[in-house]
Amino acid sequence: MNIKKEILKTYNHIAKDYDKEFSQEIYFLDELNFFLKQLPKKAEILDTGCGSGHIASHLEKQGLKVTGIDFSDKMIELAKNRCKKSKFIKADIDNFDYGKEKYNGIIASFILIHLKKTSTKKLMNRIYNSMKQNGILFISTIKGKGEHFGPEPLNPEYNMYFRYTEKNEMKMLLSKTGFKIIRFKEIQRKTEHMKYTGLFFVAKKT
Repeated sequence: MNIKKEILKTYNHIAKDYDKEFSQEIYFLDELNFFLKQLPKKAEILDTGCGSGHIASHLEKQGLKVTGIDFSDKMIELAKNRCKKSKFIKADIDNFDYGKEKYNGIIASFILIHLKKTSTKKLMNRIYNSMKQNGILFISTIKGKGEHFGPEPLNPEYNMYFRYTEKNEMKMLLSKTGFKIIRFKEIQRKTEHMKYTGLFFVAKKT
């Protein structure tokens, strides 16, 4: 079984449900705004795994130059409809050409939950290299241990892969990549469809 293909198929089918679940409000807005305060005016931001564009929408309202990437056609379509000033590219985060020292800030919101551990390390190195000196990273994941492949909470007819991470594992990953953590917070979220604890980090390239 190709897990990546399964994830893509599921996201293309649940795009509208995902948008409804997450676009009404950004429940981690305080953390996101802290990230924004660390950036220069008119900063260039890369939103990896941008989904339907709910974060990009907030960023472009702050006058930032946003590029969003996602490998789901349906998500990119929703993001383009929501954000008229941002640029969106259909791309796989594992194969995207991130460039070198290009971005002031990078968003990696809940993308690690769909990656195997080996892929995570490679991605973090690409992200680090693509950031300008003193660039700022906003990264989040779901607290826990192990991995799971099973029914997608927003539509159990489809399956989704999740890998969970403990706080210390994330701290070590960021440190080994070359980031200095400047803010951390755990936030619990409970809705009709899901319940989890998010781990949110803002880190600086050193």
